Amino acid sequence: MSVTLNPLYADCEVDVRLLTFEQAANEVMQCMIGVAPGESIEIKVSDPTVAGQFIEWAKTAGQKILGTSGDSECQRIYLERQY
Repeated sequence: MSVTLNPLYADCEVDVRLLTFEQAANEVMQCMIGVAPGESIEIKVSDPTVAGQFIEWAKTAGQKILGTSGDSECQRIYLERQY
């Protein structure tokens, strides 16, 4: 994804660096439950493969991808909860 974003505020932040996608997905779902539709979530991951899996998951789940940012040590994915 080519869009980048560096918001000053996210309604919920989830740091799942060093976790597999399967491990991280539970943490992200808890965050999703805690925010209302229209609110934003920041997911911090360390593995580019996991970042890609979350982007695909968000598309499949109908969540809005606001953008991505980061470097080789920490990538951030920004989502907006749609429902």
